[in-house]
Amino acid sequence: MKARCALPALLALALGFSAGAHAGQPAADLVFDPWVDAPLLGSTLAYTLVTFIDDETPWVQQAMPAEPSLGFDAPWAGQPMIDGEGPALLSDIVGLYPSFAMPVVMGVLGAAHSEQGGVGRRAARAGSWFVVGTEAVTINATLTHLVKNAVRRPRPYTYDPQWRAELDEALAAGEFVDADGQMSFYSGHTSAAGAWSFALAHTLAITHDWSWQGRAVPYLAATGVTAWTGVLRVRAHKHFPSDVLVGGLAGAAVGIMVPELHRSDRAQLATGNTLAGTPTVGVSGVW
Repeated sequence: MKARCALPALLALALGFSAGAHAGQPAADLVFDPWVDAPLLGSTLAYTLVTFIDDETPWVQQAMPAEPSLGFDAPWAGQPMIDGEGPALLSDIVGLYPSFAMPVVMGVLGAAHSEQGGVGRRAARAGSWFVVGTEAVTINATLTHLVKNAVRRPRPYTYDPQWRAELDEALAAGEFVDADGQMSFYSGHTSAAGAWSFALAHTLAITHDWSWQGRAVPYLAATGVTAWTGVLRVRAHKHFPSDVLVGGLAGAAVGIMVPELHRSDRAQLATGNTLAGTPTVGVSGVW
């Protein structure tokens, strides 16, 4: 029953932001601070590349219960592994691979966003949108990898007796076994789909003067992509429903927060006068 909460939760998130966020506010743009964004982007990008290209983490032995107490996840325990075909391949295409190209896509969209300003303004906008897209992807990838390695939850197929027997034999013989089978929580594909799709959706929403109905379209599309990826990961027996539920929500949260924190009107110096005519200086912002 709880697994069915994933889609309603994402839909509520999408509709809530489209209907309520910045209602009546003029369109903003995305800006970045090199003193903050450069070290953040550099560290998360380096971590993501290293762990994606050369991740040889060894299996950590755990006692696998004969009848695991997994709650609503229990029906998926012991399902045979599906790799490189069917729903597993489709989840790569839908959720993971687009995250590689999304920063570039956002940069192009930023350059084409408005005819206002010359070449320099377009280049600055393209750069800021590219940075925001890259940060959303790499921050999410870093958080996901850290959580996976901290939790070490076995994937559904590791409860298959035959798979487990082969693992025990390999470990007894002293063979190296990578830790992919212990990386079930939370779903990296689903969190990646949530990060890039909601980053794009939220960027479009806050940089265009659309009605809430217009803003709902990209959010709903992001919800569909994230939910579809999660369903495919469960169908591929790579994850339990709770893995994709948490992964989708975590990725969507990162995807929304990164462009939100780069809004050009997030915080600005405001000057004015009191009723008595005394000059005042303060900071104003929006959420």
